[in-house]
Amino acid sequence: MNRRRAAHLMVGLTAALALATGCSPDDDRWSLGAVGDLKVDPAGQLATLGRIRTVLQQRGWEITDDSTFADGTRGKLSAIHPSTSHTTVVTTTVDRQYLAVSLGSPCHLPAPGENPLRN
Repeated sequence: MNRRRAAHLMVGLTAALALATGCSPDDDRWSLGAVGDLKVDPAGQLATLGRIRTVLQQRGWEITDDSTFADGTRGKLSAIHPSTSHTTVVTTTVDRQYLAVSLGSPCHLPAPGENPLRN
């Protein structure tokens, strides 16, 4: 996967994973999250994680975990955006066929009259 594709991947993930689940706390804010899998050739997964890390850093995200697992073939990348507190975790799956991606937002305040469960 090249650098441009990795950048497009991160933009596309936000849109593609827009199906969100949440819960409503007392102040009507919603905690939103989404998950998905991306098929990536096992031989390129660690390099893909590196390219995703670069794109996130270029966009102002703070990397909170960038690790390779003991087997040396799998890894995990976690990041948070300091101004929005959005989070992401990208990790290789056990079968090494996919990168599992999760995105989260600690708070979303719906517009007046909006109910994310019904709209």
